Amino acid sequence: MKKKHPLLRFIFIVLIVVAAYFIYKNYNIPKTTAEDLAFEFTNNIENANENYLQKEIKLTGEVKALYKIMNTRQVLELSTNPGMLPIICFFKDKADEYEAQKLRETDIITVKGICLGTSEYSYVRGIKIDVISFSKE
Repeated sequence: MKKKHPLLRFIFIVLIVVAAYFIYKNYNIPKTTAEDLAFEFTNNIENANENYLQKEIKLTGEVKALYKIMNTRQVLELSTNPGMLPIICFFKDKADEYEAQKLRETDIITVKGICLGTSEYSYVRGIKIDVISFSKE
């Protein structure tokens, strides 16, 4: 009876661990709506920062507007309830900016991105999201 090579076993275990980490990292992303995120940042910013700041999230909401800031950057604003902070999505990729131009007001989209939170010193008032990808529902 042949013994299996220990190196093959080790490689197999490493592959299983890497696959498990990849699945955990990509499918364990917090999901929320634009209204819920805006409510949390407006009413309890400390808790919102703890839950979302610098983390990858999936955000579903209605397109409110698509416009350029300072005539340079195309941004997407998602609808939130009156009195709540707006959600501003910044595109990292020119291809995504181009695709976003096809969106219309009231389209429902899901944005995957990094939540940058709010900053009182920023020229844009609201909750900022760096878009990784988006899809129309």
